[in-house]
Amino acid sequence: MSAEILDQCSPSQLNYRVYDDADIFALEQEKIFRGPTWNYLGLTSEVPEENCYKSTYVGETPVVLVRGKEGQLHAWVNRCVHKGAKVCRNARGKADGGAFVCVYHQWAYDASGALRSVPYRRGMGGKGGMPPSFDLSSQRMQSLRVDTIGDLVFASFSEDALDLRSFLGPTMCRAIERIFVRPTKVIGRVSQRIGGNWKLYAENSRDSYHGGLLHLFYTTFGLWRPAQDSVAEIDEEYGFHNSFQIRKPQEAKDDGVHKEETARPLDAMALLDPSLLELRPDIGDDISLSIQSIFPSVVVQQIGQALATRHMIVREPGSMDLVWTYFGFEDDDEEMNRHRLRAINMVGPAGYVSLEDGEAVEICVDGMKGSMGHSQILMDIEKATNPTTPMGLDENAVRGFWKGYLQMMREGGGK
Repeated sequence: MSAEILDQCSPSQLNYRVYDDADIFALEQEKIFRGPTWNYLGLTSEVPEENCYKSTYVGETPVVLVRGKEGQLHAWVNRCVHKGAKVCRNARGKADGGAFVCVYHQWAYDASGALRSVPYRRGMGGKGGMPPSFDLSSQRMQSLRVDTIGDLVFASFSEDALDLRSFLGPTMCRAIERIFVRPTKVIGRVSQRIGGNWKLYAENSRDSYHGGLLHLFYTTFGLWRPAQDSVAEIDEEYGFHNSFQIRKPQEAKDDGVHKEETARPLDAMALLDPSLLELRPDIGDDISLSIQSIFPSVVVQQIGQALATRHMIVREPGSMDLVWTYFGFEDDDEEMNRHRLRAINMVGPAGYVSLEDGEAVEICVDGMKGSMGHSQILMDIEKATNPTTPMGLDENAVRGFWKGYLQMMREGGGK
């Protein structure tokens, strides 16, 4: 059934069943999340010291990111080799004495995931215990490859995956390194449950078409204008990563044109505290908005001073969690800390410019019910390699996502 559904899909036209089919969901775990991709785990600043850890997921698989000796980063499947129980049950923490202990039977592991001790391994009074052939050193958690760029940590199950920088491509690497110009610190976290397939949100983050139409806060307060100076790029290798950037709000040469473009008066409302929108150029340029979508499951954003990663954690075909991690820089002073926290009001599950995205996914899910045999058609405007600029005039980045996704699902290689 899954092969039949995928055969009915192209980068420009999709069978709606691709969003809710259980067989496709299972195949995604194999071909994508455990396939030749690199999956976001977190920020290096989330595991600042030896034995600090973060529990997360790659697809539906529970994974732990750990800081080991000499600063080395490790990632392993959060599954005891004995009974398969989750070893790290907290979202984050620091292992006492460097031991990660399964609560079920007290099997203990080190930061690298190697098994270090087993209770009653030699039995008691000559009875019980493991057989003489049991080799402690041969047992360990399933490890993943780990690499970083900027302060972003990625992991891969596959030995066949390209190295991380090749997987991302030069354009995406430049966009990441533009944000991570200094060491980071985490300033907040929040998560939301979205009643929809992860691919709908992956489309949403690549869809600049809706930016100035759905998010009325942008256009009401002049943060987004269709004629604004913008850049939109797709990665060179696969086509399923992309980056959108907008420069700081500009004075309109003809305010009447902007009013016509946005179909709403720019002076209709005013903020009691306009400092929310203040851009303080601490990265070294005048870009006020940057949204970068990295396949398969993370978005890196700068909206004004609000810096964050958005991690899509898949739960089932019709459900996902979106985990927001807000960050600043280690050298931010107290005033900049307050300003970033103020700017966070624009983003997140209830953010002035993010609230609508989760709802958009869920109304699509509602509308697709009973859609057997039907399909959506993506905008055919300028089927180019890169999105059209100014932004918002095409869906080329969405098509790029589907092109890479379909190739990976059919072939397992993504190229």
